[in-house]
Amino acid sequence: IKNPEIEAVSILLQERMPEKYIITKENKEKVEKPIYKDYENYYNLRLDKVDERLIRGNIISNANYTVAINQKGEGFSKFKNYYINRYKKTDDYPQGIGFFIKNVQSNKTWSTFYKEKITKPDKYLVNFMPDQDYFERIDGNIKTKMKITTAPNEAVEIRRLELENLGNTEELLEITSYFEPILSSKEKDYAHPAFNNMFLGFEYDDEIECLIVKRRKRNEDEKELFLVTKLSSDCETIGDIEYEFDKEKFIREK
Repeated sequence: IKNPEIEAVSILLQERMPEKYIITKENKEKVEKPIYKDYENYYNLRLDKVDERLIRGNIISNANYTVAINQKGEGFSKFKNYYINRYKKTDDYPQGIGFFIKNVQSNKTWSTFYKEKITKPDKYLVNFMPDQDYFERIDGNIKTKMKITTAPNEAVEIRRLELENLGNTEELLEITSYFEPILSSKEKDYAHPAFNNMFLGFEYDDEIECLIVKRRKRNEDEKELFLVTKLSSDCETIGDIEYEFDKEKFIREK
């Protein structure tokens, strides 16, 4: 907002309708309590199968941070005009931010992406809502549920992954999060991806267990950009968290 008069009253745009309130008038009428209807009921696109001929998608945003995703789980996140991850239509590998799940006992691997070349799910369900994206799939005895949301006023994206064992035997699973950061405009990345990658630096902080990505500025008038990503769990884990910066090595392993 560049107009000072508009900026002065911008706080009014953040006011929300109270859920519980009472309307009265000067003349004595019967007090009526309005029925509050949750806005989420107004829009809920439910898909139980993927139609390759038609791309269906959803966009959630808090004005500055945006997540765009299609029914396959492919898409991009961006902060203002800076794209968080690389997104360009290709069949070589998944495009977007997602998870790989590996059953250590059976050596079976699947993903939150809908990729038949990896593993076709036994059941697949997508729910697109105004404030979140929800993906559910069943692979063997494991049900995978992922919910994607953004923080109301911060450049923060949360992807919550929930795994449910539908069988009677104990399973040991290996979880891997995956995305290809760029922290730049798509025009710069499309022009020369290899050159664009040269200005990225990677670091893992063992103390807070976070992966830090830094884009060094190319010109004096530019700002350095930082991205922090963290994989955490409230369940029992075995071993230490591992990470891989080399995309080609990661894809070969998967």
